[in-house]
Amino acid sequence: MGIEIGGPKAWLRTIKRYIDIRAGKTPAPIFASYFVTFRCNLMCSFCFIRQGHAPELDTDKAKEVVRKICATGVPTLDFSGGEPFLRKDMEELGSLSRSLGCITGVNTNGTLINERRAPAIAGSFDYITISIDGTEQVHDRVRGARGVYAKAKKALSLLRENGARTGISSVVMPSNAEDIMKALDDLKGIYDYINVQAVMPPVGPSNESIRKLITKINELKASGISVLVPKQFIELIPDYLDGKTPKICDAMKLYFSVDPMGNLLACGARTDIILGNVLERDIMEMLSNPPEEAKKRVDQCSGCWIACTTGTSIAVRKPLAYAKWII
Repeated sequence: MGIEIGGPKAWLRTIKRYIDIRAGKTPAPIFASYFVTFRCNLMCSFCFIRQGHAPELDTDKAKEVVRKICATGVPTLDFSGGEPFLRKDMEELGSLSRSLGCITGVNTNGTLINERRAPAIAGSFDYITISIDGTEQVHDRVRGARGVYAKAKKALSLLRENGARTGISSVVMPSNAEDIMKALDDLKGIYDYINVQAVMPPVGPSNESIRKLITKINELKASGISVLVPKQFIELIPDYLDGKTPKICDAMKLYFSVDPMGNLLACGARTDIILGNVLERDIMEMLSNPPEEAKKRVDQCSGCWIACTTGTSIAVRKPLAYAKWII
């Protein structure tokens, strides 16, 4: 059984946007991410966002960014960071996005979700994804602090108790694939879905543990756990780590991101490619007429294997296969 997120209004937006894409309309963003802060309370070994003192918008301006994003007709808005819940207004931002018809999610390390805050968080987002990169020892080492796994596990339980749809997101490397499998077993019963992506830049070579992880994910899918990324995306992770996958990119066309100051980014993987500021200019106009330098840098990018970018591109290229996989 697939995961059910969002309401009828949100899914109508999704269907409409797929029709736009099939009709050849571009840009036709189907996924947007908003990095509400670059601050974080952890120091993950693989993180490409290490700008802890970068400025960010206040609540009123952040809400205006949410309105601008949702006004594009994008079906899904995903909040990220940094650690989003370092902001005290995340529940307000999530609730606003939902009220505007977007399927609304958030990515978090889970360490700041406690008994007091869990009910409001659960009621503000359609889905909540918590990072898990292995068993307790491995996860804590990767995340740079002790006790992180235990806090993430508790957060998953608290959110489920409050009716939230919860999932696990794992960054796959040759060194942690086996431990991710063990964590998926340890946490079974307190997550609804799985999201995986390869470490960026790729660290190869791939190994047998990664192939076993792919088999494990397929088994969990057959048991009723949803997998949000396309099957092809998962199966090609070994090739990506070995440097064998082609670049699959629809930056500025199928997806975009916004940074903590409201700057429009070509995608979530390249926080350095800025098209303009959404508080000053229309998002769709900027996507339709990006600066030449931005287009050049996107063309020169070697690509990635991230769920919100390449995963989205693969899903849109084979929408029926993806729909069958996720439902």
